[in-house]
Amino acid sequence: MHSLKYYLATAILIFTVSSFAQTKPMWPGAEYSADIPTVESVLGYAIGERITSHADSLKYFEALVAAAPKRITLVEYGKTWQGRSLVYAVLGSGETLANLPDFQANMQRLSDPRLTNKVAAQALIKALPASVWLGYPITAIRVAQLDDADLARYDVLILPSGDYPDNKDMISSIRSWVKAGGMLLTLGDATEFAASKDTGLLALKLELALKQDGDGKDEKDKNGKDKNDSTSREDDAVAAKQINAKEDFFKAIESHKDSPDSVPGILAKIDIDTEHWLAAGVSSKVYGLVRGDTIFQPIKLADGINVASFSAKDTLLASGYIWEENLAQMPFKPFMVQQPLGKGMVIAFTQDIAVRAYQDGLNILLANSIFLAPAHTDKLH
Repeated sequence: MHSLKYYLATAILIFTVSSFAQTKPMWPGAEYSADIPTVESVLGYAIGERITSHADSLKYFEALVAAAPKRITLVEYGKTWQGRSLVYAVLGSGETLANLPDFQANMQRLSDPRLTNKVAAQALIKALPASVWLGYPITAIRVAQLDDADLARYDVLILPSGDYPDNKDMISSIRSWVKAGGMLLTLGDATEFAASKDTGLLALKLELALKQDGDGKDEKDKNGKDKNDSTSREDDAVAAKQINAKEDFFKAIESHKDSPDSVPGILAKIDIDTEHWLAAGVSSKVYGLVRGDTIFQPIKLADGINVASFSAKDTLLASGYIWEENLAQMPFKPFMVQQPLGKGMVIAFTQDIAVRAYQDGLNILLANSIFLAPAHTDKLH
């Protein structure tokens, strides 16, 4: 839970940064001042192209303060155990920021009935400018309590990567909540759980390993059907096959129902559908950590949208080593999908984007999923 809180805080921080000068507006019709520097102009790369250090994050915020000192100020509220500054940004009009200490004192008076009576409180409400604090409550719910938890109290339910039981009551509770207008977000292994046949929350299909012949072509069965197509596999008896060489023997004993080889950990290039509202503020390409043997087929248009997909074979690998079979199978497969379900929706990441909270660009996709998605459900329409 501590890591989730930390990651959410990071997402809010980066989300705020991204709302400044962008080549693609955060909101349709938005105009950005040319005087406000972009991340690329300060750090030399767009958000998502590289991992941003704590020092560079501060560098960009300081550049914003230098460009608009009357509109934004930084406040240090603590230090990390390594001595790094923890800051939050205050944005407002020049008049409000110039009188920030008075504004803070009056807000404290307004919040304390021991200091302010009803008449004085009404006067303060009329005099003080509107303020918004970007802080969001998080409630930790144990998996064992999901079947009888009052999910109606929440707008967003996040299932982090992990193991989930085949609990029919829990699954039914989550499904009913989503259909009533809830927004379910799944990460990594939780996406596999949501897409499983028994759960049925997500119309994603998990792929088995891609099998190829010596010429690099997909293997076919006796009827000419692709052996990697789950609809063509036969579990009954098959025709006899003559084995004349050791190479044929090894091919004969290969399983056609294996999972893909497990990737030990690579950085992969990911293509973003920048026309989708979940991609607001995100560049057309980002990088994500890929681990394990999970590969899904793209979601069908009738079911949802592939918001982010792995890049083509020749550009997919950004760093690390990947098996040739995985490199052949992964291109254009989904990394992030959005699927309506009743009045609500499911947003799923096929990998765990929360690992160490260091994957820039993915922070914004996460923030958009949490803060923008609820407004796109039918619950509010």
